Amino acid sequence: AYDVRRVLQNHQTRELLANRDLELPGMNIVTSTPFDSVAPSTLEEVREHNVALHGPFKFRCIARALSHQPHEVEDIVVQRGDQHIYKLQLILEDATGQLPALIYENDGAEFFHGVPAVDLRSNNVSYRIIQSKFKALFQQGAWLNVCIKKYKSEAGNIKYRIFGTSIRA
Repeated sequence: AYDVRRVLQNHQTRELLANRDLELPGMNIVTSTPFDSVAPSTLEEVREHNVALHGPFKFRCIARALSHQPHEVEDIVVQRGDQHIYKLQLILEDATGQLPALIYENDGAEFFHGVPAVDLRSNNVSYRIIQSKFKALFQQGAWLNVCIKKYKSEAGNIKYRIFGTSIRA
């Protein structure tokens, strides 16, 4: 059996993962991105990128989703003015550590494969669709092929945001 963590640390394997649609034995990749031609980075490489020196940067990573905030699925959509938007954070993990990554606004509709941001407490259909997608994200052995943008907020804080990624399930 493969130790997926050890395999992902191997530079040769990272190069192989850059090829389209390659999945290693034991990997259940539950998300997709149109940026498969970009070589994957480790979460450590994302964390170590110097935004002050090099500016915002985009990465593609292979990681697991450990948890999400808010904890209740119906709370991942919030009202802003007269519209609803996605606002949630996933804690991602690979062999090099963990990273908190935000899914926000339109990136959420893409992440949830076209499910618009609506009040999930009053829309049972959307709630059930999102809930089933969360089950896929957090199932045993699930891995995410995910794009992450690292940038500095207006307040000067380092942020990580998921973009260009959608759940296959």
